[in-house]
Amino acid sequence: MLTGFFQSLCKGRGLLQPGGKVVVTLFEGLPYELWDLKGIAKNAGFYTERSGQWNWDEWKGYEHRRTLGNIEGKGSAWLGKQRKARCYVFGVIGEEKVELNVKNIDKDSKQEHDSELEDEQE
Repeated sequence: MLTGFFQSLCKGRGLLQPGGKVVVTLFEGLPYELWDLKGIAKNAGFYTERSGQWNWDEWKGYEHRRTLGNIEGKGSAWLGKQRKARCYVFGVIGEEKVELNVKNIDKDSKQEHDSELEDEQE
C-alpha cells in the first residue's frame, strides 16, 4: 500500500505540488519497522527530509483508531495513545528544499538526508 502511495505521487498526477512534502506517521516497533518506509520512499524518488517522535499532546482532537475499526462485539475501543509513533517528512529527490512548518517533527534526520543526497549524486 505504501509503495503504491509513493509511486502515485511521482507519476505527474498533480497530487503533489512542486516543492511539496509527504508526511507519514507510523507506530514504532513491529510490524511497522519491517515495512522499511524510508526505503520505499527512496525507491519511489523521495528523500527523508526529517523525522521525529510523534507528540500526541500537540495534536488535540486526534484519535487513532484500529485499522480494522471497532466492530461491535469483536474489537476494542483502543486508541493507540499508549504507543510511541514516529513522523517522517519526505521530499522529492531533485527538487529544491522548501521548508515545511510541521509541528512535532525534530530535525534529527538532517544528517541522514545529507548522506542520502551524497549517495544519489555519486
